[in-house]
Amino acid sequence: MTAQPDIYADLKAEGAELDQLVASLDESQWELPTPAPGWTVAHQIAHLASIFSLAALAAPNRTASRR
Repeated sequence: MTAQPDIYADLKAEGAELDQLVASLDESQWELPTPAPGWTVAHQIAHLASIFSLAALAAPNRTASRR
Protein backbone atom coordinates (compact mmCIF):
# COMPACT_ATOMS: atom_id res chain seq x y z
CA MET A 1 0.00 0.00 0.00
CA THR A 2 1.32 3.44 -0.91
CA ALA A 3 1.60 5.99 1.90
CA GLN A 4 -0.81 8.91 1.65
CA PRO A 5 0.86 12.29 1.17
CA ASP A 6 0.38 14.77 4.00
CA ILE A 7 -1.47 17.42 2.02
CA TYR A 8 -1.70 19.77 4.98
CA ALA A 9 2.04 19.69 5.57
CA ASP A 10 2.64 20.17 1.85
CA LEU A 11 0.36 23.21 1.69
CA LYS A 12 1.98 24.68 4.79
CA ALA A 13 5.46 24.18 3.33
CA GLU A 14 4.44 25.69 -0.02
CA GLY A 15 2.92 28.68 1.78
CA ALA A 16 6.11 29.24 3.75
CA GLU A 17 8.19 29.01 0.57
CA LEU A 18 5.93 31.50 -1.20
CA ASP A 19 6.09 33.83 1.81
CA GLN A 20 9.88 33.81 1.57
CA LEU A 21 9.69 34.66 -2.14
CA VAL A 22 7.48 37.72 -1.66
CA ALA A 23 8.44 38.93 1.83
CA SER A 24 11.10 41.30 0.57
CA LEU A 25 9.17 42.76 -2.37
CA ASP A 26 8.92 46.54 -2.38
CA GLU A 27 5.71 48.36 -3.28
CA SER A 28 6.51 48.64 -6.99
CA GLN A 29 7.33 44.92 -7.27
CA TRP A 30 3.86 43.99 -6.05
CA GLU A 31 2.52 45.70 -9.19
CA LEU A 32 4.68 43.69 -11.61
CA PRO A 33 2.78 41.56 -14.13
CA THR A 34 2.61 37.77 -13.85
CA PRO A 35 2.25 35.23 -16.67
CA ALA A 36 -1.53 35.44 -16.10
CA PRO A 37 -2.71 38.21 -18.47
CA GLY A 38 -3.86 41.29 -16.54
CA TRP A 39 -2.74 39.97 -13.15
CA THR A 40 -0.08 41.54 -10.94
CA VAL A 41 1.93 39.83 -8.22
CA ALA A 42 -0.49 41.35 -5.70
CA HIS A 43 -3.49 39.89 -7.56
CA GLN A 44 -1.88 36.46 -7.71
CA ILE A 45 -1.00 36.40 -4.00
CA ALA A 46 -4.48 37.62 -3.02
CA HIS A 47 -6.00 34.87 -5.17
CA LEU A 48 -3.81 32.19 -3.59
CA ALA A 49 -4.62 33.47 -0.09
CA SER A 50 -8.33 33.30 -0.90
CA ILE A 51 -8.10 29.77 -2.26
CA PHE A 52 -6.10 28.57 0.75
CA SER A 53 -8.73 30.12 3.06
CA LEU A 54 -11.49 28.28 1.19
CA ALA A 55 -9.55 25.03 1.41
CA ALA A 56 -9.18 25.49 5.16
CA LEU A 57 -12.93 26.02 5.50
CA ALA A 58 -13.69 22.99 3.35
CA ALA A 59 -11.57 20.62 5.41
CA PRO A 60 -11.64 21.81 9.03
CA ASN A 61 -11.63 18.28 10.44
CA ARG A 62 -8.46 16.51 9.31
CA THR A 63 -9.50 13.16 10.75
CA ALA A 64 -12.87 13.11 9.02
CA SER A 65 -11.39 14.18 5.69
CA ARG A 66 -8.94 11.23 5.62
CA ARG A 67 -11.46 8.40 5.30
